[in-house]
Amino acid sequence: MAGIVNIGGKLYPCMSLASLLGIDEQGAPPAKGRHTFARLLLMRWEEQAYALPVADLHGIVRYASGAVQAPAATINKGLSRFLSGVITEGDMRIGCLDTALIGFQLARLLR
Repeated sequence: MAGIVNIGGKLYPCMSLASLLGIDEQGAPPAKGRHTFARLLLMRWEEQAYALPVADLHGIVRYASGAVQAPAATINKGLSRFLSGVITEGDMRIGCLDTALIGFQLARLLR
């Protein structure tokens, strides 16, 4: 757990999604041509909400279940277990996270 954050007068546990996924936060290149600010993404799993620090948000993408493809075999094995698949949006390939598994792991870390 990274700490506790106050959002709108409510306290939430702050958990590192990057740490859970095994992503090196220091190695990420800065976005070009944009100012980026630290953001928190609120996620609810069962009855518990979590604040997840994120580097950037590109928006919400709706997709058909038939558009989900298998992740590339070259993806880090630690990360791939959290992926339910990959979708294509414009020129980006976006990993679809398995929210049930992530929620379960976050709840386990909170205990």
